Amino acid sequence: MDNIDIQRDGLRFKSLADISPAGIFLTDCSGSCTYVNQSWMALSGLSAAEAHEYGWANALHPDDREHVLAEWDRAVRNDQVFSLEFRFQKPNGESVWISALSSPYGDEDDTPLGFVGLCFDVSGQKAMQIEIDNANRLFRKAEQIAQIGTWRLDVHSYQLFWSEQIFAIHDLPQGPVPPMDKMLEFYPGHEKSRLTETIKQAIESQTAFDLETGFVTANNQQKRVRNIGEPQFENGKLTSIIGVCQDVTDKFQLEEKLRLAAQLDDLTGIANRKMFVETIYRMTNQKDRSEDGDGGIVLMLIDLDDFKRVNDDLGHPAGDELLIQVADRLSAVAGTELVARIGGDEFAVVKRVEGDTLNCDKTVQEIQSCFSRAFAIGSRQVKCSASIGWTAGKAGKKSEEILSKEADIALYCSKKTHPKIPVMFNQDIGLRHKRHTKLAGDLKSALANGEMYLLFQPQLNIESNQIKSFEALLRWDHPDLGEVSPTELIPIAEETGTIGSLGDWVVAEACRHAALWPDEINVSVNVSATQLIDPDFISKIMRTIAKYQMDPNRLELEITESVFIENIDQTKAMLEKLSSIGVRIALDDFGTGFSSLSYLCAIPFDTVKIDRSFVAQIGELEGAAPIISAVTGLGAALNFQTVAEGVENSSQLAFLKEKGCNHIQGFLISEPISSRDVQEFFGLKKYQASNG
Repeated sequence: MDNIDIQRDGLRFKSLADISPAGIFLTDCSGSCTYVNQSWMALSGLSAAEAHEYGWANALHPDDREHVLAEWDRAVRNDQVFSLEFRFQKPNGESVWISALSSPYGDEDDTPLGFVGLCFDVSGQKAMQIEIDNANRLFRKAEQIAQIGTWRLDVHSYQLFWSEQIFAIHDLPQGPVPPMDKMLEFYPGHEKSRLTETIKQAIESQTAFDLETGFVTANNQQKRVRNIGEPQFENGKLTSIIGVCQDVTDKFQLEEKLRLAAQLDDLTGIANRKMFVETIYRMTNQKDRSEDGDGGIVLMLIDLDDFKRVNDDLGHPAGDELLIQVADRLSAVAGTELVARIGGDEFAVVKRVEGDTLNCDKTVQEIQSCFSRAFAIGSRQVKCSASIGWTAGKAGKKSEEILSKEADIALYCSKKTHPKIPVMFNQDIGLRHKRHTKLAGDLKSALANGEMYLLFQPQLNIESNQIKSFEALLRWDHPDLGEVSPTELIPIAEETGTIGSLGDWVVAEACRHAALWPDEINVSVNVSATQLIDPDFISKIMRTIAKYQMDPNRLELEITESVFIENIDQTKAMLEKLSSIGVRIALDDFGTGFSSLSYLCAIPFDTVKIDRSFVAQIGELEGAAPIISAVTGLGAALNFQTVAEGVENSSQLAFLKEKGCNHIQGFLISEPISSRDVQEFFGLKKYQASNG
């Protein structure tokens, strides 16, 4: 080829090279640059003169320069292909990612002439790849942090594919993914069945699943994982299940700790009400463990009788210490399934009974004995009794609701016993409680419904043989249960908090009737401790007296000794105010409660009533006569009238008359009568006693 042809080919090459979008460069055999096209200059930011010989190296990014030159030198020395991705850095600081490819070339005779190469701008692809790599790194990091791995299951071959994190979760080294049957070996017993069945259903129904299971790692560690799977389709056909596997061991253990903490009483460390309810529910809804299936459940409820006193007298820390010691003693009772604190000072003991007997007397006695010894609270020895109510039921025969209700009813009955006696629920107790509950509920509307009324029992002046006063007695005519006795009515009224309003009604109603009687006839009314602590009580009495235009001296209010227990000073002040306005004050049931002669000296009583229990024992109990004599003697000395209640025969009347008793009341004179009968009674000016 002559020079003209060579020049012509060179011009043709340069023309084509200048319009090529790829950067083209030529070097001699030593690697020294002899030519660059326009595209190369645009990529590098260098001119042809600046790129000449080894000037092209100035376009290399400082961080890539050493590596690129080393690779270029190796290719030139070994007459090899050069292929590398690196960065150019233009004079303006802009970086461009380059993919360079160069190979040796020669003439027709294969004489080496140098190297020819191409450079492509791969900045866009490189940026995308960097972004993908970063995303992958972040994803793998997120997998590690969240302890989540990804997996895919081929539904045809059952071949598994795992991400790196799943190996870590299973404590396995990186390597081939184990076959499905080997993987399932990590899941013991029931957990394996659950996972297998879940995957099977997901494939058959082509639906997603979310399953948490326990498993054992290759290092024999107990773990908990959550697998979430979702079906994948190609051309409408199910091909695989893809999903994630998350290690939730820490979360599961924390939840277990929180669940356990939520079931324990903070103070005593024993089970709390929540765990008690769950245990009772579980036990009553499963078959008994005994072989014959005739076993049952015993539930005992224990309420501390003296807890409030300990709290009030010694302070809350002492009360807390008492609860802790009670919990410890109850927990030491053998054979119990559960001991729980279910209220402030209320505990529950659950016991499973084998066989067909539900007798649990021994355990009840052991629980009762927990309170026979004093509790060491600081430097003090503190006694604390307890009320115990219990019931039993065959497993699966009584619901937890019925069992708890029966034990609660039995506990209520135990609280009413003196001294405290454990009470086992039975049908009679249940019927009595049902009646009690109905009366308590109906009492609130009894006044409004006109079911309450008064009867009046006369009091005879022994000396004058005349009726001078009547005691107003409350009666309740229940529409369903008939007559309700005062001994049943009054405790219910006190329990339900209606005793105050009921007592106010009795006072007003008694005065309304007494206003129709002769002016010299008095009426006595029982009042409760609740009324006496009512700051408006005296005003109510004064308004009632004014309304019915009664002389205050015609009204006598009867109180029992129990009203002095809570606040003797307040009660004494209230009685003195009542006495100052002319209202008479009587002490009822003297000698049966917390009798104290100091009451008789300190409080202005007009009357003291001798309890019927002493009258009934006249002639039968040796000590009755001296007591009656003492009371009547005090009456004469302290200037108060005496009234003997429950007088039923003439011999009792004769004895009382001999001992100086002023008045009698009882069936010997008359049974309680209506207000109309009282008015008719006064058609007779005088009532002669049968042995008068």
